Amino acid sequence: MGKKISDYLVEYFPKDLAEIIIQYGYKWYGVCEYTIKDHGYYILCLAMLPSSDGEYLISGSSDKTVKIWSTKTYECTKTLIGHTNSVYCVAVLSEKLVASGSEDNTLILWNTKTNDDDALIATLKGHTRSVYSVVFISEKLLVSSSHDQTLKIWNIETKSCVLTLTGHTYWINSCVVLSNDPINSTIRIMSGAGNGIIKIWTIKNKNDEKLSLICYQDIIDHEQCVLLKIFMYHAYKIDTTKIITTTHKSIQIRNAKTFECERTIYGHSDWIRCIAMLPDGRIVSGSDDDKLKIWNIDDNKLKIWNIDNNNDRSDLCDINLEGHTHNVANVVVLSDGRIASCSWDSTIKIWH
Repeated sequence: MGKKISDYLVEYFPKDLAEIIIQYGYKWYGVCEYTIKDHGYYILCLAMLPSSDGEYLISGSSDKTVKIWSTKTYECTKTLIGHTNSVYCVAVLSEKLVASGSEDNTLILWNTKTNDDDALIATLKGHTRSVYSVVFISEKLLVSSSHDQTLKIWNIETKSCVLTLTGHTYWINSCVVLSNDPINSTIRIMSGAGNGIIKIWTIKNKNDEKLSLICYQDIIDHEQCVLLKIFMYHAYKIDTTKIITTTHKSIQIRNAKTFECERTIYGHSDWIRCIAMLPDGRIVSGSDDDKLKIWNIDDNKLKIWNIDNNNDRSDLCDINLEGHTHNVANVVVLSDGRIASCSWDSTIKIWH
């Protein structure tokens, strides 16, 4: 009778590590499968674009373009031209509708299912400085944050700004939708600024056209930060939700109800620009130290998996996906578990 996979794990890995792999089905990462080099300058943002004919990546760059890539052939299938400066953020609502924000102070809505010349649906103008993040709230609304210290909520159908949120005193580099409750007609948004202050906004929504601010709450971090990213994390095999923020070289795991920091993770040697969740519940982070790291945050005792290019999996103290030669700007996880990262080195790398 042949050996099972678990037999090989026990044979080739330390016992405690093999048991963890068998129990949770962790996937090993460490190999760069492919490097895409078709952008002309820094690649600043990346998102996954699902489609009926396969899965794609969509990226924005300092070359002022938005590009769509096949995750099977790695070829660029579409180039979207319309911005007049660097593209800092992209968001995906469906396989047809995406939005991008730029240093030209605008957002653009794109139809990805038409030819390149007709892809631009509308340019949304209202911010007075660079747009750093954009998130779809629903099929009719999206929210953006900017260097002008404001958040704006836009009606997609009317192509107009329906609410401007003011209160930050520093540029706002990220925002996330905490909830969109149609029964109570309320929306809750979290935003993070470069001075380390996080705000939670509660908004009254009337028919997606008349929105008003009910209240907002401040969360002040002790550590001053230049970069702060936030997203909702649904713990693997655990019925709980966490909010993950990054400030400078650390990652904070926050309670989704109280927003209190429950754990702080250190390991990167420079600013952390991006985080994403893997299918097995771990998170992957990218930094200005040119590296990606994978973290297990489900266990009370933090475990760090070594996945460096030397494949030395016995050392659990230092995990690196190395290959980028400049700041890692963004990271996303494909549906099959592969990792895609983009960098200021003008490349997108696919890891498995």
